[in-house]
Amino acid sequence: MKKLLIIACIFLFYISNIFAQENLSEILLLDGKTFKVTYYPNRIIKEKEEISTNKEADNSQTTTIDYFESFNEDGIMVFKGRKTTGMQYYFYENGTKKIVGSVLNTVKNGRWTYYDEEGNFIKTDSYKDGVLTGSR
Repeated sequence: MKKLLIIACIFLFYISNIFAQENLSEILLLDGKTFKVTYYPNRIIKEKEEISTNKEADNSQTTTIDYFESFNEDGIMVFKGRKTTGMQYYFYENGTKKIVGSVLNTVKNGRWTYYDEEGNFIKTDSYKDGVLTGSR
């Protein structure tokens, strides 16, 4: 009986951990835009992706992520921007800006500015097609 009780407790612990780590997500329509929102188990937003679905000539569908935001478990934004092209913003845990830069076709392109945790300027790097071309 004691062994059965121990096995049952281990089983329940294992099952509860599986479900506790499950990502909860939903598709939302906000201001005419479609978002996929993924939550931590405590229902704080983990990721928010603006998505668009396009019908192709062969009737297949392609889905692209147009905009992306990522949050830590306390709900503080740690990243926002376009994944492939556009401005990207990274944040410290305290919410201050850490890095601001642009990407073109998933690689760094243009000016990337770095800040310390108090928001003070550290340096600026310049990139061309992912290659560092200058630093100040």
